[in-house]
Amino acid sequence: MEAFIKSGFFTDDIGTEGKDDEFGYGLINLDKAFTNLIDGGLDFTYATITPGSFVFGYTDTEKIITVSKVGTGDLTVTQLVSSNSSLTSISTIDVDSDGYGTYKVTLTRGEVPDGTYTGSIIAELSDGTKSNVTFTYSSGAERTSPEIGYVLAYLYDENGDYYRGWRVQLGAGGLTFNVSDIDIGSYYWLFSTNIDSDGYIRGTGEIWEQYPEVTSQYEFFTLIDSDVEATSVYLKTRSSGGGLSASSMLSKLKVQNEAEAKNTKSKLTIIKN
Repeated sequence: MEAFIKSGFFTDDIGTEGKDDEFGYGLINLDKAFTNLIDGGLDFTYATITPGSFVFGYTDTEKIITVSKVGTGDLTVTQLVSSNSSLTSISTIDVDSDGYGTYKVTLTRGEVPDGTYTGSIIAELSDGTKSNVTFTYSSGAERTSPEIGYVLAYLYDENGDYYRGWRVQLGAGGLTFNVSDIDIGSYYWLFSTNIDSDGYIRGTGEIWEQYPEVTSQYEFFTLIDSDVEATSVYLKTRSSGGGLSASSMLSKLKVQNEAEAKNTKSKLTIIKN
């Protein structure tokens, strides 16, 4: 299913070309999906770029990306292009004859107003499809992140039921933690402030994000028999629902009593704050 979505067999691309933070992989088109499934099934080949996104920040100028082929069909990378050739240049590091391998992306900030900007690197493929990776970079003096006080870190199961929760202090530099003794299952994290103290989180005006993120194609992460390591999660201020309230998984939630949980033995340990 992941390959089906990424290759555009299931969706119509809208917004920025390729995967983007606002629309993900695009708008679901069931007619298109059933037609492709009936005609060709799921046996197809596509390309991916890792990491799926990256950040240059205020000082970095070089990043490494890897283009890989998934599947056994004939598919080559015809070229890698930047959404803005005056901003970034792309050079090969270790690439095979089909165009798969590692590339170096070099950023030239130039004379731009202070702020944070986005761009993308696009792999054009021999079958006419494309795969892209987005990035951000910043110019000017680095801004100091404000301290937003405490954040509620809640873990929900695949049914949307509250499983465990903690109240943690979030400093300007962020927070690194681990959680032990979680039962096998599928979960998602919700990190949210409760600025207005209205008894609800994940609402308008709050600073929040989920893991997997709202824009991810995945709703949950699954814990089976080994540790799961997540990447960074960046909390965002939500000025409006933006249509997210259409899903019960994305409506406002009541603040929980952190002492009440299905598994009271679970422990959150702060590694870095």
